[in-house]
Amino acid sequence: MSRRPRILLAVDKFKGCLSGRDVAERLRSGLQRAAPNAEIRLHPVADGGEGFATELVRHGFAWRRVGVHDALGRPTAAGFATRGDTAVIEMAEAAGLAQIPLAKRRPLFASTTGLGELVVAAATLRPARILIGAGGSATSDGGAGVLAALGARLFTANGCVMTSFGPSALREVGSVDLSALAQWQGIAVEVATDVTSPLLGPAGAAAVFGPQKGANADEVLLIESALTRWADVLEAATGAVGRGLPGAGAAGGLAFGLALGMGARLVDGLHSFAELTDLRGAISWADVVVTGEGSLDAQTMSGKAPYGVLRIAQAAGKPCWVVAGRSDISEGEARQLGYAGSRTVLEMAPSVRSSFQDAGRWLERIGERLATELVAESEV
Repeated sequence: MSRRPRILLAVDKFKGCLSGRDVAERLRSGLQRAAPNAEIRLHPVADGGEGFATELVRHGFAWRRVGVHDALGRPTAAGFATRGDTAVIEMAEAAGLAQIPLAKRRPLFASTTGLGELVVAAATLRPARILIGAGGSATSDGGAGVLAALGARLFTANGCVMTSFGPSALREVGSVDLSALAQWQGIAVEVATDVTSPLLGPAGAAAVFGPQKGANADEVLLIESALTRWADVLEAATGAVGRGLPGAGAAGGLAFGLALGMGARLVDGLHSFAELTDLRGAISWADVVVTGEGSLDAQTMSGKAPYGVLRIAQAAGKPCWVVAGRSDISEGEARQLGYAGSRTVLEMAPSVRSSFQDAGRWLERIGERLATELVAESEV
């Protein structure tokens, strides 16, 4: 070749283990050892979860930090990113599951009030657009806490003003006054998500995501009941029906609440991130692309970052490999989907425990082993 082979590492986080940037850096270390002549660029991606806003600082965004409350009402600091007339907020910053140790999770009481405080801080700057990444949520309050922080008033069936907005409290909601939300008119709100779940039912916020947030079987039923009541109240107040909207169940129904209460538009998380970071331009530069996330499964193909990266790479005519911690998708199935190939940490590690605890070391080994194949791909 007349120039060095170009490899782009556009990987998402390994949830609960490594950030997207950590994954990219460990893969790069292995690649560089085995292919020192390769030119490697890191472009970590996010589809709405961790890294969705924080990673934007590397793409010309300024970071603003403010004091808010987390999902359990404890004081914390959180931030959001701004560039031009756009503000980007990461759900995980103010109401994230990773902020709460397993033993302290209280899914019936967690609310998005703190996230709402972060939205208010961004809205006060009067941007033309606020984009909220909905991944990594600890909450299932249907966005009631966010709307309350923005000025909505929720009342019980007896007319008492509500001050708590977790599912346990939402069972008592009787009405909502949204008139104060008019102060934010002129700001386009978007919710970036990687799921298409409706608010309610067997594929909804409670049934699918409640257990991930610490809810047992009885609590899942309670959350479903609370979200149903909230949907009845908010739909009556707005005259709109949103509970069946694809993606309404994202972040414990945050998307539902913002769609009806603020007229928010639900958007694809990876596509939004790609737009903000010129991922298409980065892929055009590359000869070969590597993407990945912690777990490849059926959900990966329904909006997760690695599939979005694959589609962009395919459109650009660039081969795309996928690397994961574990995978329910075989090498052959990955190729049928369009990937040039796949590798997993679990294939390398001697145990599941090692694949998690020593993921960085195994990613470097994967990088070393991939180097020959990636360089060959770049020469095609």
